[in-house]
Amino acid sequence: KEIDIVGVPPGSNLLTFDLVAGAGWDENPDGAIINGALLDQLTGARVGDRFGVRFDGEESELRIAAVAREPFSPPAAYVSTT
Repeated sequence: KEIDIVGVPPGSNLLTFDLVAGAGWDENPDGAIINGALLDQLTGARVGDRFGVRFDGEESELRIAAVAREPFSPPAAYVSTT
């Protein structure tokens, strides 16, 4: 299934997250903040777990740093651009 992956510059005020689980990038700077829609697709996943993604034909894994509440949004993951 397709998801949106958004790169967010460190210290950016572009986005704020309503975290419902995890501590975000403060404790996990290399992790992904995912929204509830993506969490629903990753059956049984929790903060600290990894999930696979494919970008431009290459496979990789992202670790869940936090879960954010984003009502009515499609599945998405946010990663720091550091």
